[in-house]
Amino acid sequence: MRFFNSKMAKMLSSFSEGNLGSGLSDILNDGFVFDEGCIFFSKFWDGGDVVGGSELCGGVSGLEAVINKFHVEDFVDDPSDVFGQAMAFLESFCKEWKSCTSEKGAVFISYDESELGEVCVFRFHVLRDQDLWMDVNNIDKLEEAMLVNIIE
Repeated sequence: MRFFNSKMAKMLSSFSEGNLGSGLSDILNDGFVFDEGCIFFSKFWDGGDVVGGSELCGGVSGLEAVINKFHVEDFVDDPSDVFGQAMAFLESFCKEWKSCTSEKGAVFISYDESELGEVCVFRFHVLRDQDLWMDVNNIDKLEEAMLVNIIE
């Protein structure tokens, strides 16, 4: 199931999925860490305090969304195709997720262009009792393009 705002709908209607480059592949190849009911990218998890961290982030879903956040443009091989590579990463991520866990997941991809260039953020968390890191009912109020992908 996917939710997206009108800005993302325009992007989805006109993009070509890119090839997954080595920088993004490395994130998936490093795998996941399962810690106290949470799932983290191994690449970004430092083995910190899940309980303490979750208190600072509004719960374990918030902690996962913070730890599992990265800028796609920092890991792409072809900077002219950031969004296409983000979508290729999403597809590969979903396959990897399903092969590693039976948990439901929520993936968030935001995209914006600024004077600094393209900014595309990927993040995820385990889906717990429909507890989403963001309110999809207000997704159209966001300034950036936003996609929420639920993995079931």
